[in-house]
Formats: sequence, C-alpha cells, structure tokens
Amino acid sequence: MKRLAAVAVVFGFLAGCSQRPTRVDLGVDVYLQPQSGVAEDLILQAAIRKKIQETMAKNAGVVYVRVVERIVYLTGSVKTEEDKKRAREAAELVNVQIDGAPLKPKAVQADGLTVGS
Repeated sequence: MKRLAAVAVVFGFLAGCSQRPTRVDLGVDVYLQPQSGVAEDLILQAAIRKKIQETMAKNAGVVYVRVVERIVYLTGSVKTEEDKKRAREAAELVNVQIDGAPLKPKAVQADGLTVGS
C-alpha cells in the first residue's frame, strides 16, 4: 500500500511539472499580424511599441503598432495632437541595430491614429 501511495505521489509531481521551452521576453506584447511574417518587421514592431510606451504619458491614449514590409501603421486613439506627434516621432526615430546594421522603418502611416476621446 505504501508503494502504491509513493508511485501516485511521484506521478502527481511529474504531472504538475510541465516542460516549457525557454522564452525571451522583450517587455511588450506583440500582436502577430498574418502579414508580419518577416523577423525584421516583428523586431521593429516590438521596438516601436516599447518606445511609444516609454515616451507617451500613461493616460495619453492607446496606440497600436503594425509593421508590414518595414512600413509602420499606427492606429488607435490619443488625447491630443501633441500625443499623436510624439507617437509618430517615436516610430520614426526608433533605433534598432541588428548585427551592427540599423533597422529603420521605410515610412510611418499615422492616418489611423485619431485625436480625441
């Protein structure tokens, strides 16, 4: 009976221990668009999102970032024109280096970023 209890405890521990793969956290959530299959787009998207979060006030609004073929699309809603300008500048001035080569956006589209609310 003791052996059966010991086996049950061991299996219980093994069932509770899942093998999770090692992961890297960039400190931002990345929503993967079907079009964003290129690694450079994903890296650029994460870097821009983080830069926008760092430069804008917490209550300035919500800015969503999508990058397709290094063209940045900003959507969402911000409180003022100044907040919209800050988000656009953060996207344009992001500084990402991959193997010593700069990774910059080709263009930034902020037409989907509305002011107000």
